[in-house]
Amino acid sequence: MPDSLIHPRWCERAMSDFHVHPQATVGEEGGVARFQCQIHGLPKPLITWEKNRVPIDTDNERYTLLPKGVLQITGLRAEDGGIFHCVASNIASIRISHGARLTVSGSGSGAYKEPAILVGPENLTLTVHQTAVLECV
Repeated sequence: MPDSLIHPRWCERAMSDFHVHPQATVGEEGGVARFQCQIHGLPKPLITWEKNRVPIDTDNERYTLLPKGVLQITGLRAEDGGIFHCVASNIASIRISHGARLTVSGSGSGAYKEPAILVGPENLTLTVHQTAVLECV
């Protein structure tokens, strides 16, 4: 009997361990913080985020889920500090990343600062009719 008849399709479903875990970061009040995680699975895992083990409220416009497992928080406030986890789920399983602490520091003197590019755009390879998202923070 061929193997394809012995093993039902659900046996092909799986999820790897995280390739990239979120990293601790320090952000300044009013600034931007970003966390990233990467994981592979079949079917492709749905990525969500938790802060202090509570799901992130994505209705809050300051919390944005970007492609490639990135959580971006803008207009940082002291109450944004905490431990963030990436949660990947598909029909095969659920995986939770290591925790990463966000520390929000005071804005200091309030003096003007030169702009700095935190994250520039990355190269993309797409097929016709796919949407490209090029980020610059």
